[in-house]
Amino acid sequence: MSPTLSKRGTIAAVITAFLVVTGPAAHAGTWSHTDPTGDARVGASGSTGEGDIGRVKATANQRTLRLSWRAAPEGTWTNGMFWQLDTVKSDAGPEFMISWTYDLSGRAYLGRIESWTKGWAGGPSATRCKGLKVAAASGSTPGQDYRVPLRCLKTAGVKPARIRVNLESSDLSSSYALDAARGHHRFGRWISTQ
Repeated sequence: MSPTLSKRGTIAAVITAFLVVTGPAAHAGTWSHTDPTGDARVGASGSTGEGDIGRVKATANQRTLRLSWRAAPEGTWTNGMFWQLDTVKSDAGPEFMISWTYDLSGRAYLGRIESWTKGWAGGPSATRCKGLKVAAASGSTPGQDYRVPLRCLKTAGVKPARIRVNLESSDLSSSYALDAARGHHRFGRWISTQ
């Protein structure tokens, strides 16, 4: 065996041992949910598919939370989408809400909320979030993609280490949701932001 092959073998063994000991690099936490089709309530429009959520996905890393939803196969657009975000494990309810309503020029708003039933704490503009973005999904299926900087979700000055989400659709004509993923007042699993 030549000295060059021996050196290469040693280097390969050292690199392999390093990768095994240190483990994989930090990566984003992801949660996705496929919601039952046809489970949306009939809204004011009378359309049975209005606001029927088909899929939701949340992905987080150290800087950004990305949220997306797509309508069920027969689902259509509705007037409002509301993400509830749980960022404090010791507090059972949501701390933040992102709201998007058709009548507000398609903009998304982020604000602190007190609980599932108590809305905005100080109004939807209470939390300024430079970098909050929402865009219509590409393709023919109704849906949206959101980008939320984690610096906007601080509690007591600290970015969340984990997040779980819930999405509700509404036609804005009543106080109940047309559909909710993962269910009414039910979050998905915790995902890490580390």
